Amino acid sequence: MKDKILTLFQEHDFLYKEEIEELLDEEDISKDLDELCNDYVLYKSKTDKYGLLKSFNYYLGTITLNKKGYGFFKCDQFDADIFIKAIDLENALDNDTVIAWVCPSNDNKDAHVVKVIKHNNDLICKVVKKFFHSNNKMIVCDTYPDVKIKVDDFKDCDFDDILLLKVNDVDLINKNVIYGEIIKKIGNKNEDGIDIISCAYKYGLKEEFDDDV
Repeated sequence: MKDKILTLFQEHDFLYKEEIEELLDEEDISKDLDELCNDYVLYKSKTDKYGLLKSFNYYLGTITLNKKGYGFFKCDQFDADIFIKAIDLENALDNDTVIAWVCPSNDNKDAHVVKVIKHNNDLICKVVKKFFHSNNKMIVCDTYPDVKIKVDDFKDCDFDDILLLKVNDVDLINKNVIYGEIIKKIGNKNEDGIDIISCAYKYGLKEEFDDDV
């Protein structure tokens, strides 16, 4: 049934559920439509119209973040990556899978993240810049714009420490605020070899290697 539904959208940009049922001579296809939407093959608008993602200028892809806060949207349906402003990233983190709206204009394409489908990694490594003591303890880290990470416990971390943090959530209003917890203090940013050790922790690799390697 799903293949039959998708065949209709080769000839129609948008269809209502009742129109699809009439064209297919089926009584109720709600389950199939829901599954296609949940798989991000179809999209249902606020006016209950169905269509392929691209019919609404929505596309599935991944986000690459820059240290200055902005990002680029990568999608197989575009020849080049598309710039996204920091304020338009929603709660996307680096290499997250997202749905993005892309301006249909051929020149100076604009885009913004509509929904994060899957976080690439719930572990991040950050350097501590300063602390805030408020209702919620907060660490400010070395990303531009500053990423503030709310934690329950500062533990024994200090300035310039590199921390392995678990991301639990991202504030949808104050998008540079992350709710998380300190998993481990990896070391100080001035220590030799700390970059390699940080990457090993971030991606779940062992930070110590066999002496024979």
